[in-house]
Amino acid sequence: MGGRTTEKAIGKPSSSTERSLTPIEVFADIKQRLMQRGGYGLRGLSKVFKRMDQNGNNKLDAQEFCETLDDFGLYGGREATKCLFEVCDKNKDGNVDYSEFLKFLRGEMNATRRNVVAMAYAKLDKNKDGQVTLDDIAATYSAQKHPEVLSGKKKPEDIYREFMKNWDTEVADSVVTQEEFTEYFKDLSALIPNDDYFVLMVKNAWKL
Repeated sequence: MGGRTTEKAIGKPSSSTERSLTPIEVFADIKQRLMQRGGYGLRGLSKVFKRMDQNGNNKLDAQEFCETLDDFGLYGGREATKCLFEVCDKNKDGNVDYSEFLKFLRGEMNATRRNVVAMAYAKLDKNKDGQVTLDDIAATYSAQKHPEVLSGKKKPEDIYREFMKNWDTEVADSVVTQEEFTEYFKDLSALIPNDDYFVLMVKNAWKL
């Protein structure tokens, strides 16, 4: 990935057509671009960040940050990226903690959303031991009413394969904890502004 965004580095002069942007504007633009990538946008961005983080310290310098946004189609110009980096570089050491950046983008789910996600996990956790396996998820998940299936853009099996690729568990034991399950839906929730739609989507997916 090296070098593709050298000319986009944060320190380069801006063009006369670029104006100063507020952090709210920049984050709104990032979210809009992620929404255009579909429901797995934040998950995909997280994977690109991890791939760029070669030393595993959860931090990226300015060049790596630019390259990651560019690779994922989120580079919005020098001024926007400068604004974003300065907001996220909280201790001003020239690095961004990308896990914190993702948390900021993701936000928190409200009580309505948390409750329906908890209902879904409870259904999967049949023996109530707080552990759900990938096999449990695979056996229960339904893509029949997914928006892209209903619109004819994709087949249920395509959505199913995409969905299962998202479950990189923290420990390689094929067990999805409730925290991991909730974190996945936080990523999805950030890109769905309507509560009713989010609740319906979760209920359809898990046959609640």
